[in-house]
Amino acid sequence: MGMVQGMNGAAPWRLAAGDWEVDFEPWSGWLRRLTWRGEEQVRAIYAAVRDESWGTVPGETEAVVREEDGAVVVEFQTRHVSRRFSFHGRIRLHPGEGLTFEVEGTAQERFQTMRTGLCLLHPAEQAGAALQVTHPDGGTERLGFPVEIAPHQPVLDIARLEVEGGPTIQFEGEVFEMEDQRNWSDASFKTYCRPLGLPSPYEVAPDAPIRHKITVTTGGTGAFRAPEFIGRVPRWLVRLAPGQSPDDLPEGSIPWRGLFYADFREPGWTAPAISRLDQAGTVIRDPEGLAPDGAWAARVTDGRTPGDWLIRDGNFTELNRNRPAQGEFAGLAYPVQPQVHAFQDLDILENALMIPVQAASARKIDPGAAVALLPIHFGGGLETVLGRAANGLAGRTWRRLMPWVASAAGADFALLWSLDELAWSVGEAAAVWRRAEGSPVRMIRSPENPWLVRFAMAGPDGPKTAVLNCSAWPAEAEGTILGPLEMIES
Repeated sequence: MGMVQGMNGAAPWRLAAGDWEVDFEPWSGWLRRLTWRGEEQVRAIYAAVRDESWGTVPGETEAVVREEDGAVVVEFQTRHVSRRFSFHGRIRLHPGEGLTFEVEGTAQERFQTMRTGLCLLHPAEQAGAALQVTHPDGGTERLGFPVEIAPHQPVLDIARLEVEGGPTIQFEGEVFEMEDQRNWSDASFKTYCRPLGLPSPYEVAPDAPIRHKITVTTGGTGAFRAPEFIGRVPRWLVRLAPGQSPDDLPEGSIPWRGLFYADFREPGWTAPAISRLDQAGTVIRDPEGLAPDGAWAARVTDGRTPGDWLIRDGNFTELNRNRPAQGEFAGLAYPVQPQVHAFQDLDILENALMIPVQAASARKIDPGAAVALLPIHFGGGLETVLGRAANGLAGRTWRRLMPWVASAAGADFALLWSLDELAWSVGEAAAVWRRAEGSPVRMIRSPENPWLVRFAMAGPDGPKTAVLNCSAWPAEAEGTILGPLEMIES
């Protein structure tokens, strides 16, 4: 068992037994990146507690680790004080028997929940792999992980999954089903309980303990690899606050000679300010342009991209589940953020790598429409957690990573900066990326270490490269040692 500092100020425990290795987070109770003979089998297993509105109920975890009959065993207790609920968990990693992760949850008083129980995350890199599904009634079905992002659950009624070239996984204590979490930019497919088709929210009661168990009995040597992405630097948009115009650059700002974006739904926009923006070079989100299904149509006054855009709020999910007819809009836009289901440092950067996957699926919705990431922002629920992350290593790395990822995704447009930010050091980086618009960018995962992510750009200022270590452990790259979640550019 080994340790390294760096993840949220704590240290993951590296557990090893024979050909198996996995990281356990003693501060969260999460198990991450289960590998067999060096190949990742499972991205994560954890016990979730969600409130009646899908909010994450915070918990405090204590854990101990020991050796027992040739296995590594972790016992942990996670207390969710606000709901007077606790999970007691036991994890066992054995060289010949694989992994078991079991929990018993007990409540001291009744509470309403949308989900309370075990969840397993499959690596997004397993997209396209065949699945043998065993249902609770013993019936079997041959399916697979989708390549394009599935708008709805790709697998229902799960008791057992056999991944071709990968692990065999048994689920006990509840009926499970799967969703494609890449919809929300998570780097995984999630097998969860209980089924969404059942009434919700539902009650957790003191006289009905929750007992769930997941067993991973075999590993596979199928080399699941992330695809290489080659795109071009998008045309960047700069956000205007209510009342601002492109001429209102703060003192000391680097002049911006690109596109601007204004959302007239925001309070503070006046008729004179709006009239000033009805000019070339501005994407205008007009509340008068309400599109079907509650989406917003934007007027685009840039002559090179005529017509209306369809802008979905929330996540890519809303676009994927409410698809317009091909040719109906000149552009399809959706927001990007790294925190929807998980908020820890590793999740933030891991999820950012799914932006090219989302953009590729958006292209399939309407190959003739422009794709716009509108906006790319760091935010979501659990504000105290996000504030800490935004100002920490993960947040700083995320901001430097986003232009690279958006470019490799092949997005046509992206909104990453505000007008006020052009007066800060951000303005210098924005100017560099503005000059590089249209330059080719390549993103590839290292075959030796899939969590070393390399980028290369042939730009007007000469070749540029970047390397990200998207893991909880140091890694060697370009003759130097990158710490957890660190990124270098040259």
